[in-house]
Amino acid sequence: MEDRTPQPTWRFSLPWGDLDVFADGRVPESLRSTAAVLARLEERFRPALLRFHRRPEGGAYAAVWPPDRPAPARVATGVARPDPRELEGVVLAEVRSLTCHVCAARFQAVYPDTGLPLFGGQLSAHRLVRGCPACGGGFATSRIQALALSPGELSPDRR
Repeated sequence: MEDRTPQPTWRFSLPWGDLDVFADGRVPESLRSTAAVLARLEERFRPALLRFHRRPEGGAYAAVWPPDRPAPARVATGVARPDPRELEGVVLAEVRSLTCHVCAARFQAVYPDTGLPLFGGQLSAHRLVRGCPACGGGFATSRIQALALSPGELSPDRR
């Protein structure tokens, strides 16, 4: 019987767990909603599962490479196992719904998780969206801040 579980493109082995990053469109069920949002964004936004050794079921994230750094090279077959140093500048993020506090526009946002070991301190390699693109309200009033906002996600009354 053939194993139909999608395999990651890259597997990074870290001291406390593994980061599986997917790039070919096939993802495990737990990543499908994240992958659907990321598919509308640049290639530097990749669906990923972070598995801690103590909690192997994995958490759904977006692995986000800085704009000036490409993702590691792919291998022809199997799973590439790049050096964890290739994660320099990479941030892990979650897909969340954000609502502008000024105009009530809603967005699917790629929101950085800065509390994770190794990844939290790398946010400075990225440029954040700080404000609402629908009404122009800055972060202080809109409370919109993310690595990216998914295109076409404005609420119906603000289109």
